[in-house]
Amino acid sequence: MDNKSPLSVKESKQIEVSLKKYELIDMFNNFQVLILDDTITKLSYDLMKKYNLLPNDALILATVIFNEMDILTSYDQKDFTEACLSENIKLVSNLSDV
Repeated sequence: MDNKSPLSVKESKQIEVSLKKYELIDMFNNFQVLILDDTITKLSYDLMKKYNLLPNDALILATVIFNEMDILTSYDQKDFTEACLSENIKLVSNLSDV
């Protein structure tokens, strides 16, 4: 990916090339998959209404809230800034936020 943002890699259609070059499958093995249940689904619906979020963003935020996390990492400052501030969640969108 050579210092390119994930979005620029996607837009240049280089994801497959990057995956082959960097063997990123090992990175995925370090992730834990969180369960989506009815509570998160209901919370995400409420967050959509409260913060005008799209379903995918609302599910992400609802999962963070449900799992009592206090940090959300995303490049999507536009959608998450107000919601994270209101929900007392630190939004990390670049290294200077850490």
